[in-house]
Amino acid sequence: MLNALKYGAMISFVSLFLLGTPSTTDAQVVNGYSVKTVVYSSGNTLAGVFMQVDNAGNWVESNSDGRHTFRETGRDEWSVYLLKSDGARIQLDLHTKNITITGYGNRPEVLYKVMKSFK
Repeated sequence: MLNALKYGAMISFVSLFLLGTPSTTDAQVVNGYSVKTVVYSSGNTLAGVFMQVDNAGNWVESNSDGRHTFRETGRDEWSVYLLKSDGARIQLDLHTKNITITGYGNRPEVLYKVMKSFK
């Protein structure tokens, strides 16, 4: 129940933040090197958020399943690469707007679509 309340509060905060955020200008373009927060959807529904929590490469994902921690393994112009403790690899791709998972030697699978990203 507590996780559901935390998730609901997080989604409410993100929803308000998205609604109150002006559109990105060229000077504010977010790329793989500068991104710190990625909000994503499943279908047309806000599903969760990935947030960088420090400058040491630690990220957290909050969604209806709870909170999950990740370690950043790299960045390039358009993507951030994350590793979960169970070995699953996540790519936050700001160019294709896909969040993909590669787990245990399998091919990448699109999990979510990027709705918005922030520096």
